[in-house]
Amino acid sequence: ITPAGGPGGGPAQPTGRGAALREEAARATDLESSTALLRTAVAVDPASPWARLDLARALRRQGRGAEARALMEPPGAGHPGAESSYAIALYAEEDGRLGDAAALLERIPARLRSADMGRLLTRARVAADVRVATDAARAGGFEGRSRLLAIAARPDPSGAVAAAVIRGFGTLGDGRGADEAMRVALAINHEAAPSARLAIAGALLEAGQDATAATMLRSLEADARLSTDDRRQAFALQSGVAIRGSDRLNEGGEQAAGFDRLRPVLARNPADPAANLALARLYASARQPAEANRIAESVLARNPSNLDARAAAVDSAIAVRDVRRAEALVAEGRAMAPNEARVSLMEARTARATGDGRRALQALQTAAEQRRAQLGEDVASLPSAGFSGVGFRSSSVDNPFRRPEPVADAEPLRPRDALLAEITRELAATREDASPRIAVSPTFRSRSGSAGFDRLGEISSTAEGAISPGGLGGRLSLRVTPVAIDSGDSARDLASLRRFGSNALGGPSGGRVPGSQSASGVGLGLAYQRDWLAADVGTTPIGFPTSNVVGGVEVSPALGSNLRLRLTGERRAITDSVLSWAGTRDSLSGRNWGGVTRTGGRGQFELSAGPASFYAGGGYATLDGDGVASNTRIEAGAGVSVPVFRRPEEELTAGVDLVYFAYDRNLRFFTLGHGGYFSPQSYAAVNLPVDYRARSGNLGYRIGGTVGYANWREDATPVFPNDARLQNLLATAALIDPTLQAIQPGKSQSGVVGGLRGDIDYAL
Repeated sequence: ITPAGGPGGGPAQPTGRGAALREEAARATDLESSTALLRTAVAVDPASPWARLDLARALRRQGRGAEARALMEPPGAGHPGAESSYAIALYAEEDGRLGDAAALLERIPARLRSADMGRLLTRARVAADVRVATDAARAGGFEGRSRLLAIAARPDPSGAVAAAVIRGFGTLGDGRGADEAMRVALAINHEAAPSARLAIAGALLEAGQDATAATMLRSLEADARLSTDDRRQAFALQSGVAIRGSDRLNEGGEQAAGFDRLRPVLARNPADPAANLALARLYASARQPAEANRIAESVLARNPSNLDARAAAVDSAIAVRDVRRAEALVAEGRAMAPNEARVSLMEARTARATGDGRRALQALQTAAEQRRAQLGEDVASLPSAGFSGVGFRSSSVDNPFRRPEPVADAEPLRPRDALLAEITRELAATREDASPRIAVSPTFRSRSGSAGFDRLGEISSTAEGAISPGGLGGRLSLRVTPVAIDSGDSARDLASLRRFGSNALGGPSGGRVPGSQSASGVGLGLAYQRDWLAADVGTTPIGFPTSNVVGGVEVSPALGSNLRLRLTGERRAITDSVLSWAGTRDSLSGRNWGGVTRTGGRGQFELSAGPASFYAGGGYATLDGDGVASNTRIEAGAGVSVPVFRRPEEELTAGVDLVYFAYDRNLRFFTLGHGGYFSPQSYAAVNLPVDYRARSGNLGYRIGGTVGYANWREDATPVFPNDARLQNLLATAALIDPTLQAIQPGKSQSGVVGGLRGDIDYAL
């Protein structure tokens, strides 16, 4: 939008001190030095509108929109000259004040308007018409859409009118309208020059109509009228189409196809910054952050002022857990561009990576204010750190690599500017992380088995309140979980009665009927999580016959860009049955027993290789309960998980898990001293898990299942494993009564195992 001619976008200027300073400012590599030189140029030549224009542009890039606008305000008395009016109109157009730009140029007599002035006046009038029609269409009126197409039908050999209309449809998210505007414009201007068609193709690309833009560009390849500059622009647009296509494939988890789209661009220009940054995004999504970091750093080294490269380097440094490097990159960017919104956005992402939600919110608020100032909007009207974007006009083409964030407000309006829209989404996500949260999670669980013994039905509902404690970062949660469990009534036959408590010593009657095995209570818990640290402490439900203190600590430091070590130490309840979880009472002897906990540790290595995730680990634990024999357990496992497909709002994963564990003693029965939990002396299985996750607006859900094949062995075990007196009495009685047995027999078994799972959540 700058006319050809002298430095800064004005006609050729006479040589002199002011002009020399402007040229020196144009060559400066940092914004602060350039601004200082331009201030001197204005002081040396205060009558030059072009020095003021260059300085105003520099000030706006630094976020000093109000100062820049004041510098370019028309004089209060009289009218500026033609050149001053033109310079002020150029700035007004860049500032989005199209009406002001047109009014300034209309004051210049037609005989004094240059060709550049005439083009700007036409551009401003068209842009104003497009904005009015776009706003009408956004309000839901069919008339606004028709007015946009009518504007596209105006004769225009430059293609600028059609391009403006196409961008208008892009801000509405109306891809079909953008394509229709292109067809209407080309039908009216069927002899349009290649430069006009290139302008239209560029607008289609901005509007997200990559396929249509690519088709237009292919049709231009054989056009003999293409100039050298036209061909250069065509190559640039083709690169843009390829990059956008690669990013969309990348978003869908198709990194190989995304690379194929980039390959021709990289082959033509291996140093193309935008293509290399797209390649870095492919590596990042393929879980190869070290390679993404190498590419981003390479692009940044060639051009330290490239903020896109700096942002990519910050993101990849965070991904490889090099927060110190990310902070250094942000500090360098802040020194070069202290009022640049994108640098504040980088700072916010770095702060979020370290769990500093308060700093992230402050940085995002600053970024929004800086961007509003750069756009020339009234910063005072910007909502506080709690703003959600409501009240803004709908966005121009959104970043195709960002997953859309659900917003609670009905039909929220997004900022017109793409960067401001991105800041808005980041702010909403950061507020979600940092704000207090209440979640209520009802749970239903069922295990098959014998009624009164290893069958289990569970109904529970966890109410959780979470906050981000000031200064600590992370999340602190308080959980309250009412639980009711039931295994049903056991059969009344003699064999069933003798399976419970001390009833095996109850004589011919089989002892006393155990009654319904059920329990209810309320579990309490306090948890803290930040980055690679998680810890919690709480109780099994208070109100159960046996209640225990439980909790654990998990640390998961990254050992490299793709490798993580996860170490866990914990004490947890065994929830296999009413006996193992809640404990119960033996009516014949009056004893309480059960309430088993597992205390131990586990270590696991986790490796990301492209889209696949691998793990391998093992652990050791001891198991104890009230009146239950002690036990030990060893475990080992390995597996892989691979996304079958991955889209922005849904994902299907499948994998293979190899499982092995072994207990020292078989304590799965329900007589005194047993724990009522599955405890084979060896268990090996191959499992095939599949999970599907999806989100639609505020609704998210997961369904999954596992099927596998397992082999396990259980040793023979005493009926009363930790009470020698009772065991001897039973052995003696068994000599007299052949229906009694003092030893539970062992067994080996193989077969298909499996289960189903599902969860659903809705954000209110």
